[in-house]
Amino acid sequence: MATDHILTKIDQKTNIIILTENNELLNTIISIIEKAKNCDELSNVTKHITTESNEQKTQVSYKRRKADLTCVVCNDKCSGYNFNVISCESFCQQHSLTFDEHNLLNSIQISYEKNFRFSTIQNDTSVFDRIIDRRSGLLYTASLFYDISLKIITFIRSIPEFELLNEQDRFILVKYNSPLVFFMRLCLHYDMQKDLIIDCQAENEERAMLLKQLSYYCFGDPLELLSTEVLRSIKKITDDDPNILQLMLIILTFAKSVSAEDIVLNEQPILVNSKQVYEIQSIYTNLLFRYMIEKYSTYNQAIRHYSQLIQKILQMQVLIRNYQEFLHEQLTGTSDDEVNPIIKSILRLC
Repeated sequence: MATDHILTKIDQKTNIIILTENNELLNTIISIIEKAKNCDELSNVTKHITTESNEQKTQVSYKRRKADLTCVVCNDKCSGYNFNVISCESFCQQHSLTFDEHNLLNSIQISYEKNFRFSTIQNDTSVFDRIIDRRSGLLYTASLFYDISLKIITFIRSIPEFELLNEQDRFILVKYNSPLVFFMRLCLHYDMQKDLIIDCQAENEERAMLLKQLSYYCFGDPLELLSTEVLRSIKKITDDDPNILQLMLIILTFAKSVSAEDIVLNEQPILVNSKQVYEIQSIYTNLLFRYMIEKYSTYNQAIRHYSQLIQKILQMQVLIRNYQEFLHEQLTGTSDDEVNPIIKSILRLC
């Protein structure tokens, strides 16, 4: 009974499709097939294909792709070659960016460049001579955060959907998400080769180096080394693509806190219209993912990069919480003259 079963399997017809431009390799495979037993029919078919002209082979190959190959995204019947992969029409229709979406990406980039344009470049390094201890260094760092935060708020307010929100929800989102947006913006200006955060092309590298040394002095090696690791990881995951990083600025603006500490301590903000915030965030999250599919050509590649990015965002939230706790310990009791009340609230110094 077992022998009959084996014979049945051997007698079954086997189809082999060989796609290669290497004639030497193809002849080697044909030679192996010819030496095999019970392969006369298969050998004849193979020989017939090899004798066809290049034009005929291209036609046969194309017909096979249309008839036999499947979409690498959803395994549906393929209809052509799109975004450098064999895919189906539904994939193209569902995931390719529309004209309006490309315009939206352009408008985000223009808005970012407009709102973060510096009227004057601060290349004066004499201010560092007035930093005499860690506290004075942290106060200066807080003043820099204030300057950038004002630009972040202006950029956020340029998002049309943001202005449609309830006033309380706008306040909550700015208060709790500005540190996240601030850190993501650092990614945009982090130079991996120089290991420096250079805020604009005209900024003096000497000043950027002094700011780096100041950060290590004020916050210590463990926090700064972890911060650098997160910055480098995000730059690599996103391929240093400004479209992805700028979209993340907006997505993080509309994020609800997922910090475990906020939930345990009952500090998670309560939004008046959380559904509206979620729907706005979904618009830009969907745009980001569709852009990543177009950028990386395959759904699986986009998923991989997107998942890695989310993991780093969660790590970034923990890192920011550590910074806030450190600042709270060091700057508790500062006056409004020393630290702006808005920054106190954002950094949780009060």
